[in-house]
Amino acid sequence: MPVSPISSDSITGWNYQPAPVLAPLPIEGYTGIRKQDGRTYGRTIGVQRNLRASPYYQYKPENAYPGQKPENIWGGFSQWNTNNCTIVAVIKMAMMQFGEKPTDIFKEVRETPDGYYVTLKNGETIFLSKDELKQAAEATKLKCQNIQTAIYANFIVAVAAKRFQEQNHGSGPADYARALDIMNDGGSIEYAFKRLGLWELVEQVPPEELAEGRLGVFQSGSHVAVSVDGKEERWGKQGGPTPTGAEVYVAYGFKNDAGQSEGVKASGKVAASPNRHLSQLGWRARMR
Repeated sequence: MPVSPISSDSITGWNYQPAPVLAPLPIEGYTGIRKQDGRTYGRTIGVQRNLRASPYYQYKPENAYPGQKPENIWGGFSQWNTNNCTIVAVIKMAMMQFGEKPTDIFKEVRETPDGYYVTLKNGETIFLSKDELKQAAEATKLKCQNIQTAIYANFIVAVAAKRFQEQNHGSGPADYARALDIMNDGGSIEYAFKRLGLWELVEQVPPEELAEGRLGVFQSGSHVAVSVDGKEERWGKQGGPTPTGAEVYVAYGFKNDAGQSEGVKASGKVAASPNRHLSQLGWRARMR
């Protein structure tokens, strides 16, 4: 498992080394069995073709139909040409828990002529400029089958990067760009939740609960993915059964009192993973 040499979670404290440039991945993804883990690449859900998601970021806050989950959590938006599986998986999990809109995942989103004031569920606030939103969409390089879901996802990524920047006392454009670079090159599940203001609402769970249908995210090898209804997401496709046992280093689910949209399964059980310490390390989240 590749491990980034990280001394802390700060922008300045990370001994950050960019991942090597990889050849562009096919936008429709791979098929068959992935040799690195022996699990299927999965199947495409829906008939919409995949698009580059970076042009879709013009977000307008609105509160209609609160709690509505994504029509296609698998391919509505997904990781493509960066190593950002951690933040992608956490956003997918949050969308399935609270609803797909930023106004579902955050406490409040208020637009101004220059940007957005966002209050997270834990009460923290940030201001995100519209230029920063565009910058995040371009840097994150998602793909999508649903343009509206991609708009929501790009906004949520931008908020996470802005929170990362501010937590580490950065204020300039270079600090925001660096926060995006680091976030798009791996990281721990814990800090992804923290950057969205959701860490206090999650708990570590046995991977078997995800395989049984509980909503959650898990780390297997150097990859992080969401698990929905007992199936793992595989780069925009619905994969096979969520792995368990030694294949999973750590798994998280929302607590029973976290609040949820209709139909989300939850459990109060908590069990420690024998590999829990690995979740505190930084890693490069490989896509191949």
